[in-house]
Amino acid sequence: MKQVSFVDYHIAQTISPTDPVKLVFDVIDWQPIKNPLSEKRPKGKRGPYSYNRISMLKALLLIPLREAYSLRNLAKALKEKPRLAYLCGFSFHETPA
Repeated sequence: MKQVSFVDYHIAQTISPTDPVKLVFDVIDWQPIKNPLSEKRPKGKRGPYSYNRISMLKALLLIPLREAYSLRNLAKALKEKPRLAYLCGFSFHETPA
């Protein structure tokens, strides 16, 4: 289990229980999605660091939820809005570019 940083803990404390993104993510049953997405890709010596696939899926869902309007804007929103990054499962300053 990953240890939560103080910054992530603070962000979690500032998220309202009625946050619309939180409500949508809480309603979705992620378990059926998690199994196929958890298959690890072959480990190689090259290639970029891979992010958690469920976190990436949650991030992509921010576009239809009107928190971002494009992939470029999504990357910017995850960096500038720690609330969105935390709700997707990313740590502070560890968001996709």
